[in-house]
Amino acid sequence: MPHIYNIPSSCSLVDILAAKLLKQYSGNLLDLTDVTVFLPNRRAVRELRNAFIRLHGMNATLLPRIMPLGSIDEDGFFFAGNDLNLPPVVSPAERLLIFIRLITARPDNFSLESLSFAQACFLARELATMVDMAGNEQLDFSALENLVPEEYAAHWQNTLSFLKIITEFFPQILAERNLTDISRYNNALLNGQNNAWQKNPPTGEIIIAGTTATFPAMKQLVKTVSELPNGHVYLSGLDKYLDDPSWEQIDETHPQFELKQLLDFLGLSRTDIPDIASSVNPEREKLLSEAMRPASITDKWRNLKQNPLSDQAVAGLNLINCRDSREEALTVAAIMRHNLETPEKTTALITEDRNFARRVSNELLRWNIQADDSAGIPLIQTPQGIFLRLIAKVCASDFAPLPLLSLYKNPFTCIGTGSSAIRAKIRDYEKNILRSRKNRNAEDTDFISEQKKIFSELSELMSQPQAAFKDLLEAHIRLAEALAARPDKSGTDVLWAGEAGETAANLLSSLLEAAETLGSVPQGQYANLFEALLSGTMVRSKYGSHPRLRILGPIEARLCTFDTIIVSGLNEGTMPENASSGAWMSRPMKKDFGFPLPEKAIGVFAHDFCEMACGKEVYLTRAERVQGTPMVKSRWWMRLETILKASGFNPAVLQSSPYLGWSRQFDRTNKITPISPPCPKPPLSARPRELWASDVEKLIYDPYSIFASKILKLRKCDNIIPPLDAVDLGIVVHEILEKFYKIYPHKLPANAEDILSNLSLESFDKNNINDEVRTFWWPRMQKIIKWIIETEKNNRDNIKQTYCETKGTISFQSTGGMFTLGAKADRIDQNNDGSLSIIDYKTGQAHTAKEISAGYAPQLPIEGIIAEQGGFEDIPAATVQKISYWMLGNKTVSVEKEIQKVLDDNFTIIKKLINLFDDENTGYITKPHPKYILNHSDYIHLSRCDEWEINDNDE
Repeated sequence: MPHIYNIPSSCSLVDILAAKLLKQYSGNLLDLTDVTVFLPNRRAVRELRNAFIRLHGMNATLLPRIMPLGSIDEDGFFFAGNDLNLPPVVSPAERLLIFIRLITARPDNFSLESLSFAQACFLARELATMVDMAGNEQLDFSALENLVPEEYAAHWQNTLSFLKIITEFFPQILAERNLTDISRYNNALLNGQNNAWQKNPPTGEIIIAGTTATFPAMKQLVKTVSELPNGHVYLSGLDKYLDDPSWEQIDETHPQFELKQLLDFLGLSRTDIPDIASSVNPEREKLLSEAMRPASITDKWRNLKQNPLSDQAVAGLNLINCRDSREEALTVAAIMRHNLETPEKTTALITEDRNFARRVSNELLRWNIQADDSAGIPLIQTPQGIFLRLIAKVCASDFAPLPLLSLYKNPFTCIGTGSSAIRAKIRDYEKNILRSRKNRNAEDTDFISEQKKIFSELSELMSQPQAAFKDLLEAHIRLAEALAARPDKSGTDVLWAGEAGETAANLLSSLLEAAETLGSVPQGQYANLFEALLSGTMVRSKYGSHPRLRILGPIEARLCTFDTIIVSGLNEGTMPENASSGAWMSRPMKKDFGFPLPEKAIGVFAHDFCEMACGKEVYLTRAERVQGTPMVKSRWWMRLETILKASGFNPAVLQSSPYLGWSRQFDRTNKITPISPPCPKPPLSARPRELWASDVEKLIYDPYSIFASKILKLRKCDNIIPPLDAVDLGIVVHEILEKFYKIYPHKLPANAEDILSNLSLESFDKNNINDEVRTFWWPRMQKIIKWIIETEKNNRDNIKQTYCETKGTISFQSTGGMFTLGAKADRIDQNNDGSLSIIDYKTGQAHTAKEISAGYAPQLPIEGIIAEQGGFEDIPAATVQKISYWMLGNKTVSVEKEIQKVLDDNFTIIKKLINLFDDENTGYITKPHPKYILNHSDYIHLSRCDEWEINDNDE
């Protein structure tokens, strides 16, 4: 009879196995070293070692040889691969680059449009997964030809032509290089070990524990070990509660599917497998067995009240239904934090959602608890990954501002000097060049010219039509190390230090070794390819995480033992993930070919879920909404609720833990006191004694902006290389008209329209107006030119001389002392009768004549006041006949009737305003007239309006 045993789900496999071996070899621990134990993965290996330590105390002890069955290498077996005459294994990096080269060589051969190398990288990973799956299942790709019925043959032929990469070309390349693929190699090792043990059984005990033997070669090895005189196989969580008819109805989504397949392969039934330990909580196991009953036989749930579950089935089981992901993460963090109050109590969060795992890690930091996700973080998101990507982006974009600033503000960038010196130079370049409309088109500074020399090798390679991938990668690494160098450390010591640095160095080393495989990379594709190659690599923390807290994925948690288990993210699509057929074959095609169905992954998750849910203290959590999207409860959650209701239990009883309530109180305050709007009251000595016309308008509508700009001296930074917008159009138009009227201040020439057009073209060229913007601006400019010429025909005979862009000031006594009022007039016409007409150009909207007369638009009246008092340079004092807005290309808005009264009334209003703000009790408030606000303010965010403003709904 095969030596196969079961360890119930509610028992700790590693503890029971360690206890059994210590007891078995207690008389001679030296013999324990002859025992070999195979476990599913490396974490399970560590857990078994920890179990020996827990059971044996701190005393020194000998351990058996413990090996991971899921991570095979020659050291795990009793013979070397060369005993089977196996060629070396192709490295993952080399295989990936081979696939990329084959995909991009002739995409038209596969009925594909041109693919970038980055896109090919992701397709290559899909192909690698398919190759591994076929190798593990020991399938022959030659069967693909006849897989599809005739009516689908045409479409399938396109797929087959692409799959020739793995069915024909890749095997040929491996044969030419005398290499083998990893999955075929692993199968050969397993089969070789299997044959070796069958011929020459080992003298030491051989144990395989916790595996479901997913692949044929593993199943055969389990069979061989179970039949060895000193071989033993220990299954985990074999369901013996499910009735036989239901057992026969099990499909791929059931947690027992893989174990059933293994037993069928071994020719055994469940009754043939004895338990080697008594169940810790048989009632919980019964509950989960019933909850996972095949869907076709769930009608038996109607009879549950006749055989009710005991209270023991739900003792220690908790369901926590949260409103959103944030609340769920905070609740989980609260459980983990509270458990630390109990000495030596261990807790594990198990989730498939890595973003959620990072969220819980961040929440734990509020208590200064470091609990890193065991899955790690993507290399591409680490400081090293970001730094390396930015270097490639800077070269690819030819020193575009955003990548350049991001790179030179990166902590790694020192270039052999102190980081502060580099930061100072890049900030100076940013402020004076990149964020300056005036210097938008300036030539490179000396600093940037120096940096381009440092980048020259990689930049030149990336600018070539084709460049060898190896040359690009080597130049990239040299440049990265040069940029990372510090006065006291080489770039190598800085960049490749730490876990992320070590991971990046290992990845780049493997890529360099295989780089010649890829050949050349076309111009403009290296940066994206490099980013694609970095994606998928994870950086795992080795140290620093709390010793009693773990954040794991379901696979990593297998066979692990914890006092408290938290299973989170129990929503459909997360736990379990949706079954996907993959990129190449439909579900029926996979089944006919011999691939496992996508639903099998759900069954694997289900088995993990049952093992976890059998813990002594278990919390199952979910969020009703994730990123605002309503979520559906996991099928397992709904089955548990259904079973509990059918058995007479109220599921609400399982939701009585205090942690959800705690999480809702953590950041809640007893009283919310809204802040008051800012109302700074600086002393008179700090208040401005000079304002320009545009400032006076701000003082009326937004005094806080005057406080920020004139008193605090704050200036808004322009955007980085600010895009051309309506402001720029206004500046260009003013520039054109100023130049035109300075040339022709009296009468206009007959060809004035042509001259204005030529001046406009010159200005567009001078300001580097690109073709895209010019397409929209030039038709509007032509309309403005025609409108100006037409307007001038009606007015020019009455004009003696035109003055453009003229500055003027006047001073007067206020309660705080002398005050200066200034303005810059776009245009002042001196009429034949000596009077003055004042014009302000507008390419956008303008105030109405009514607003001007009422004092709501003081700019033109101020210019009129200054003009009447002779405050403008080279313009004698005179009566103002008219003030006007020229809405260029549209119409004029003028105030001419009772103009003197309008000017006098505005001057009175302005004096009162200045006197008001000369009073130190007057504060510079924001939005004194909420219904009348400026169209734009650069300082509104500084007043934090959103924190104190009340909208129409008082919310």
